[in-house]
Amino acid sequence: LQNKVSQYSSTRGKLSSPRLHILLPLNAKVPSKPEEEDTNVAFHENLPELVRDQAGVRKRSYKNSVYKITQDNE
Repeated sequence: LQNKVSQYSSTRGKLSSPRLHILLPLNAKVPSKPEEEDTNVAFHENLPELVRDQAGVRKRSYKNSVYKITQDNE
């Protein structure tokens, strides 16, 4: 994941945070589109797909979304 974030930053623009932030609402219900639940969250794009043989699953696909988070729509 760290390599994918670095690759993304070098080709598409610097991220304000190189860390993985997991968004979890207080009610613990994770919507399929977080931007529909919170106007401070906006989908930006996906990181490049990562395909690995992992835990007995061949060619497992990992996809991570990049979101922009603002405070009071700023």
